[in-house]
Amino acid sequence: MVSMVCHEFRNPLNNISLSVSYLDRYKDQLSGEQKGKYLKDIQANVERMTTMIDDILVIGMVEARKIELQPVELDLVEFCRSLTAEIQLTAPQNPIHFTSQCPSLRVQMDKRLLRSILTNILSNSIHYSPPEKKIQFKLSSQANQIMFQVKDQGIGIPAEDIPQLFEPFHRGRNVSNIPGTGLGLSIVKKFVDLQQGTINVSSKVGRGTLFTVQLAVRGSAE
Repeated sequence: MVSMVCHEFRNPLNNISLSVSYLDRYKDQLSGEQKGKYLKDIQANVERMTTMIDDILVIGMVEARKIELQPVELDLVEFCRSLTAEIQLTAPQNPIHFTSQCPSLRVQMDKRLLRSILTNILSNSIHYSPPEKKIQFKLSSQANQIMFQVKDQGIGIPAEDIPQLFEPFHRGRNVSNIPGTGLGLSIVKKFVDLQQGTINVSSKVGRGTLFTVQLAVRGSAE
């Protein structure tokens, strides 16, 4: 884990160092626009490292058993609608279509962990989909099982990458230059496991991906 962290931090640090060097060496020759570009690159790399640090801390807390479940009563339908609207505001380029088999679904569930799970999956679906491609987000229940499904029409995941998909820092070989840390899905898996749930993925390159999360809960549909 330590070697992977060092490797993943090396690239953004090298990029920052290079940008600072150019700004210092050519400060009199660079236009305001060019300087602005280098500063934006520095900011983007700092944000990337900050996100990685936050994610690594979360993973460490889960592995050290320092995160405990804190279930509260939730109306999952309202929760999912609100989360969809929140994400849609920050990423309007891909419409998210939320559907539920019932108008209300009251359960006991950890709100923080659920928000992290769904936000990571929905954000990934948008991140790896062409603009204007619809994201389908479905909520259903059966007995004491709740199922969340997120389906996109994005670049898909190569079959050989799926077994390692939830490993820290692992990213599909077809992501090209699309930025990302490779930690989001690792956190999702740990949060699902913490609730004794399951997560499955099916995907075809160039045609999209379907994530299915199942969690056992207390409560019943209204």
